Amino acid sequence: MKKEDGWVAECTFGTIFQMLNIGIRIKKDSKAEEFKILKGNLIIENMLDLTDLDICKSVSLLWDFLKNKLIKDHPELENSLNKAESGKKLNLIFLHIETYKLNYEVIKCAARYPKTPKSNLFEYHFDGNKNNFCEVTTENKIIYNAKTEKCLFEFSEEIIEV
Repeated sequence: MKKEDGWVAECTFGTIFQMLNIGIRIKKDSKAEEFKILKGNLIIENMLDLTDLDICKSVSLLWDFLKNKLIKDHPELENSLNKAESGKKLNLIFLHIETYKLNYEVIKCAARYPKTPKSNLFEYHFDGNKNNFCEVTTENKIIYNAKTEKCLFEFSEEIIEV
């Protein structure tokens, strides 16, 4: 779990990784003293699922609307808003759009780790046509961003010293 992670969006409680090895690697790379690896459960009833393409399209349209409104009200922000990364976009959406702040306690997204070692369990032999082909892979990891403590339960103290 990583507290106040701006990569997905700022969060009140932390970013939850399904894979322990990702948390260990990030903790080793992190200079943050408050970084802890915990074990627990997450309630995902009120989740903004950014692994769903339709939801991503809706959030993207909302971002475009909000960005244009912010630029109209504060023209000096145009350059930084046009270059905003996903975390900043989501932070601004949650800051300015009350329904997002009230309705979503968790943000779910998928991250691709291209340097993940390949597994020979997932080998594919193409017949020359790779179009529209889906592969099972170990490169994608699901990340949950906990915006409130209400969505967390049964969390233990730090389970791994790194």
